[in-house]
Amino acid sequence: MTQATYSRLKSRLTRVENVFRKANQAHVADGGRNTKAVNEVAIKASEALKKEAEYGIAIFEEQGYPDSHHRWVRAKDDATYLLQRLTRWC
Repeated sequence: MTQATYSRLKSRLTRVENVFRKANQAHVADGGRNTKAVNEVAIKASEALKKEAEYGIAIFEEQGYPDSHHRWVRAKDDATYLLQRLTRWC
């Protein structure tokens, strides 16, 4: 894997993680009221993070894993967990 590819993937993941983090914080701040608008934003952010993580992992499988590949695996796990929680409530 080239450094340029890794940097591009890392930037993409960071952007999506930031949106996910904000949506997750809004969901937690909702205090269990399960506001539909907050849940929809969190679901959309979770799906985007999961998709981006899977994209990065697919490239790693093709071109080789960097030392920090666990970041993509963790992002996928986090997104999957929140999606499971949210879809159970909606």
